Amino acid sequence: MVEEKEKKKIALPKLKLPKISLPKISLPKLNFDFRWLFVAIFVAAIALLNTFLVVRFAGPKLILKDPRMTRFAEEGEHVNEKLRKSDSGKLPRYVLSPSMINRYNMILDLPEVEPSSYIHRQAFVMGGVSIGKKCYVGPQASIRGDIGQGIHIGDESNVQDG
Repeated sequence: MVEEKEKKKIALPKLKLPKISLPKISLPKLNFDFRWLFVAIFVAAIALLNTFLVVRFAGPKLILKDPRMTRFAEEGEHVNEKLRKSDSGKLPRYVLSPSMINRYNMILDLPEVEPSSYIHRQAFVMGGVSIGKKCYVGPQASIRGDIGQGIHIGDESNVQDG
């Protein structure tokens, strides 16, 4: 109890803060119907969901598993049996691919290859390409018929890289 009496209170000076007056700001009134904003956001969300669902579920079935769209080079007559599947079991990287849709080409052109032609496993054939009978497409060759009138390779032709 003695200690409590010994404590003295220290008086602090009272400070007066200056009064500051802020200018009055009035925001302009917006004559906008926000319901349309919610409708636009809803439509955009539906479009994104639709795109996601098509790409996620229908995309691989339409592009990779449809034999009319993508054919692999292993379908030729002369391809070695060992090359039919890669060691890892994944899809091979040599493909016959449809053309890409772009501003010059709005149609998916598909390559047409005769069964007697040989396409090397490292070749790439894309778009409106027609390969005749007994043709050879060598390694690292790239045949792109995705823009313009396409490419026709006659019978018994040889296509090399470079």
